[in-house]
Amino acid sequence: VNPKEELRRQEQDSMTFRELGMGPYLDLVKTTCRHWRKKLQQLERVWLPAIGKKRVRDLTPSDFETELQRLSRRGRTGSTINRHRALVHHMMNYALRLGLVDSNPVARVPRRKEGAPRDKFMTDEQMAAFIRETENCEPTSGAILKVLACSGLRAGEVMSLALSAIDWQESTIYL
Repeated sequence: VNPKEELRRQEQDSMTFRELGMGPYLDLVKTTCRHWRKKLQQLERVWLPAIGKKRVRDLTPSDFETELQRLSRRGRTGSTINRHRALVHHMMNYALRLGLVDSNPVARVPRRKEGAPRDKFMTDEQMAAFIRETENCEPTSGAILKVLACSGLRAGEVMSLALSAIDWQESTIYL
């Protein structure tokens, strides 16, 4: 066996979760994820204090489940807990690709149920204030904002409208 390869294998076997997260994994997400600072914040606040000293090879589903339960007890929603789970799942998939683990222990940790997405609506007062503010815009921008606010159309739909798609007498827009 090549001594350099043996030394590399020993280093991999002893790599801690902190070393993975703050080393190769952080390098990866900095170049592939525009929200890498949020991931770093999650690592530093939740995962490194809890399991940072453990060897990556020794981590179990229970290690991750324990922290997710702690987040739940602290009042985090199912979707927030799932974002944390997704982070460590991705990190452990990367560890798998590097040969640090034989399987991803997070894959055996169930996702949390998420609440239904909220529909968001402006109150009548908010709508009136918004329409007033559009008067301060350049006329075309103001008109686009009014159509967006009052029609429920998507931005792309409004931007692709032609004047011929608007029936002014019937107050109707044809898509």
